[in-house]
Amino acid sequence: MKFYSYDKNYSLVNFSNSFLKKYKCKTYHKSIKKINDIIKNHDKIALFLFDGFGKSISEKHLAEKNFLRKNYLMTISSTFPPTTSAATNAFLTGLYPIESGWLGWTFYDKKSDLPVVGFRHTSYIYPYNEVDTDYSFLKNETILDSISKNNPDVKVTSLFPSDIRDSQNTYKDFDDMFDKADKFLKNNKKCFIYCYDENPDHILHEKGTNDIDVSFYANKISRKLEEFANNNKDTIIFVFADHSHTDVSPIYLEDYKDFLETVEGCFFIEPRCASFNVLDENKEEFIKLFNKYFSKYYILYAKDEFLKRKYFGIAKNSNKGEKLLGDYILVATGHKNFQWDKKLWPFKANHAGGLKEENLINIYCLNKKEESD
Repeated sequence: MKFYSYDKNYSLVNFSNSFLKKYKCKTYHKSIKKINDIIKNHDKIALFLFDGFGKSISEKHLAEKNFLRKNYLMTISSTFPPTTSAATNAFLTGLYPIESGWLGWTFYDKKSDLPVVGFRHTSYIYPYNEVDTDYSFLKNETILDSISKNNPDVKVTSLFPSDIRDSQNTYKDFDDMFDKADKFLKNNKKCFIYCYDENPDHILHEKGTNDIDVSFYANKISRKLEEFANNNKDTIIFVFADHSHTDVSPIYLEDYKDFLETVEGCFFIEPRCASFNVLDENKEEFIKLFNKYFSKYYILYAKDEFLKRKYFGIAKNSNKGEKLLGDYILVATGHKNFQWDKKLWPFKANHAGGLKEENLINIYCLNKKEESD
């Protein structure tokens, strides 16, 4: 059985490399000609990434006649796994997860023997304490750094929610993001801005893909972007996501004591792309119990086979991610979601597995001139 991983010609990595190419920076992988042709003569570019707002979500919650839907440009894939830490870093670096090292939400930290949330440096399992980790090797030059360094005449910036970044390039709420982006574009003749919003991802995790609050937020995005585009006619605007979502139900691993006895510690990377460390003497039993309990919902790969198939991407520039993998990787091919214990509330929707539904991304392009086609 196969699962959907990524399109090597049309993914977030290729999308990112189009911007590196435009600004004459070093490229790492193929760019996308359609994007190259659109941006080549534009001095002002604005990018808006809405977390979790992939193809299945935007098309489910926005009518075909909606402003954003009418500005559909193309569909691309995320990375594998299709998850925020892997995918946003893939776009921001132009590198696949295997190259950047950002494989997923959590890493196994040998020193503390805990799965650690990379963005937060806290334990993934209760009581979620802060963990003293050093992931400095995961730092990579971003496309923002490259564009700025190679184009001193281009003003480059980014905007992130103030609750996840401690810097001057933050915003306090949804409207403030657009206000600050508008001000930046009005004050610069040649410029490039990247804006990131944590939603609708949080809403989807909590309420599922069909909830009315997801529809409300999707339409709020579209209305605000229409206003923003009309106020910045000289700016080419791309709207996209890092991944999409699918509805899930939990598998509580604490209910499978015999399976847990074969593994070391907690799984890591992602609940729908879960890596396990297994002692040599337990490997046969681990596989046997996987087949007994989870083979209906997950595919099992040994580390070497997974890397051979290049599921984490093509390692042209580095392979930082290799040393962060466990002995086995389990990829979800249905709608189940591993959960370590019952202390963490269960997601109603999630991503990072092998379904196309949770991977594909629509790119919407605003203020595109017909002659650019």
